[in-house]
Amino acid sequence: MGLKKQTLFLAAFLLVGSNSSWAAKDWIYGVIQGDTLSEFSKKYLRSDIDWRQVQVLNNISNPDLILPTTKIRVPASWLKEQPSSALVIAVKGDVWLRRSKTEENNEPLARPLNLGDQLQLGDMITTGENSSVAVRFADDSTVSLSQNAELIFDHMSAHEETGMVDSRLRLMKGTAETEVTRQLAGPARFEIHTPSAISAVRGTSFRTTYQQQEDAARVEVLHGGVAVQAKSVTELVEQGFGTKVKKGEAPIKPRELLPAPELARLPEVLTQINHNFRWQGHADSTAYRFQIAEHESFNTLIWEKVQSGSELFFPELSDGGYFVRLRSIDDIGIEGHSQIKPVTINLTPLPPVPIRYSGQGGVIGNNFELRWTIAPQAARYRLQIAKDAGFKQRVVDKTDLPQAYDGDLRIDQDGDYYWRVASISADGEQGEFSQITPLSITRTHSILQDDWLHDRQKVHLSWPSLTGEAYQVQVAEDPEFKQLLLDRRQNHGQLTLKRYYKPRYLRVASASQQTHGKWGEVHVISPSQSLKYLPGFSWFAMVLAVL
Repeated sequence: MGLKKQTLFLAAFLLVGSNSSWAAKDWIYGVIQGDTLSEFSKKYLRSDIDWRQVQVLNNISNPDLILPTTKIRVPASWLKEQPSSALVIAVKGDVWLRRSKTEENNEPLARPLNLGDQLQLGDMITTGENSSVAVRFADDSTVSLSQNAELIFDHMSAHEETGMVDSRLRLMKGTAETEVTRQLAGPARFEIHTPSAISAVRGTSFRTTYQQQEDAARVEVLHGGVAVQAKSVTELVEQGFGTKVKKGEAPIKPRELLPAPELARLPEVLTQINHNFRWQGHADSTAYRFQIAEHESFNTLIWEKVQSGSELFFPELSDGGYFVRLRSIDDIGIEGHSQIKPVTINLTPLPPVPIRYSGQGGVIGNNFELRWTIAPQAARYRLQIAKDAGFKQRVVDKTDLPQAYDGDLRIDQDGDYYWRVASISADGEQGEFSQITPLSITRTHSILQDDWLHDRQKVHLSWPSLTGEAYQVQVAEDPEFKQLLLDRRQNHGQLTLKRYYKPRYLRVASASQQTHGKWGEVHVISPSQSLKYLPGFSWFAMVLAVL
């Protein structure tokens, strides 16, 4: 860092250090028309500070006639101060409040923390496994505490008329993510103490972690700057850098945060339980932190995991919208920049899997049969056929269908079409549509010969998939999957089976390189009972192609 840049950066953090150094910091007031020193002192200063002290300090000749351009400087320690509190704005899971005594009976208090609670001086909050909490201070700064953490509110005060806030917290274990509001009205203070270091900030976003096993703190700065002090040494950590402090040692020289990992492309909607999330790893990463939240702010988390590899199975969550956040961890535990992506889950009811037969192209008139698996939790189905893959030019849109449709579709125009089907539950909820399957109709009178019987012995199925995704697929004769016909790992969402004449059972799981996630719901592949496809008739040829 150049001398000029380092000098400017140091000036922004003169408040860092002992309490006495902060107390010596001055607050500057701009005089407006009609101000007098006695009124100024009554409004802003403690009752034991006389206005004459201000007059002497600022060399003011007439205390009742002060020019509007005048700047009055007073030590911050002279300002009026009143106790402040912090508001619990979000809480998730097992979070507890511990208070040394209450106003009602002067007894210690320990109870679950609730949304809307006001936290007082001396309070301690703890979070359990997969639990988190977010707290807002008087200046709108926020702290989000993640799982297995402990935070003590050592000091919270506000200077009455100035609006300045003094907040000092003690992080005994775990991670606190902090967004500190920039205060322009003088020497406001926001500090997070750990057993090994003090982090002092103004107008910044940063993470502080204390690991009891190592007796060490980490500080990672995302925006602004943080002064980290230990053993009388202060390291000025700029945006995009982090440091580590072991107990009894000085902070290490700040190092650059690792870049955000790049998540592989995700489906628009997850319809596979335990979807396998993959990302591009970084050469300097030893692990990755994967987090899930309901809000993009990530003020509380619903799930997180540290993973050594570059893939993991998504946990089982209810249908809805979520956000995922991923970041790298380097060799000394400093965590890097994050990538955030929205994720939508819609597992109930699951979409059925379209079924087609090789050679299934002949129809008499406009009658032909479209079939799909019996999806779990589906009471009926919705079928759409369109001229375009975006389904804006729909020619068929039917609901309340059984497991197959062999009605009179009356598609009289030759051309390429697409069809898809969705499950509808007993309560009327419609799930996601299935894989889109092409359908070509031509007015020809072809006679199927030669390999017609051979082709009719095959069944083709497909489900939504992305390039690079892997699946474990099983087909069985029984719903308990004790009599397996197929059990394999594959890198695509397509399956070809021999023609069957009794029900078969299909289940699919997302797969990684070593294992697979939880099995999805079981689909029933029922045999076709249609007698429409007979050789020797004149028909419109219909060809169903797999994407």
